[in-house]
Amino acid sequence: LDSKVVEMCRQYLPSHSNGAFDDPRAEVLHQDARQYLTLTQESYDVIILDLVDPLEEGTAYTLYTREFYEIARSTLRPGGILVTQSGPASLLNHTECFTPIVHTLSEIFSRVRPYTIYVPSFVSPWAFTIAFTESEPRNYNPEEVDSLILQRFSTSLRFYDGITHRHMFALPTYLREGIALEERIVTDENPVFMI
Repeated sequence: LDSKVVEMCRQYLPSHSNGAFDDPRAEVLHQDARQYLTLTQESYDVIILDLVDPLEEGTAYTLYTREFYEIARSTLRPGGILVTQSGPASLLNHTECFTPIVHTLSEIFSRVRPYTIYVPSFVSPWAFTIAFTESEPRNYNPEEVDSLILQRFSTSLRFYDGITHRHMFALPTYLREGIALEERIVTDENPVFMI
């Protein structure tokens, strides 16, 4: 199914990927992520997990567990970073997946930084988590973020800049409290499911 979705996106939504699938730096694989990371001899600087939601009837809920995060961490180089989508972050549903994912990652990685963005198609704030194998790089002020963007891109970006960066990591009270109170560790035997 994944390869068909990618081909349909190439054909019907080319502006969404903007040529990313054809970038020579990218290798697009259509296979089980857990199996791939278990068997690979490769090591990575960054792993980005943009996964389907952990649904009880679905196939991806084992990619949100301590066991999977340990496999992923073992493939990261020193100083490596893992980023994962962590589910909804609204006032009513942030404890479904977000807070247990943050708590689980905190048991495996040196430093974890949750953040949120508004995803229009989800009609709600959505959570992501960055996990660092070593201490986190220093926090950048908005001017430094803007300067780094100008060094790497020929134009400004449509969504992200220094002020946006600051906002993404400034979690509202209910999320900070939810994370602080969370005690669940997500495992293969005790997964979390999005309702």
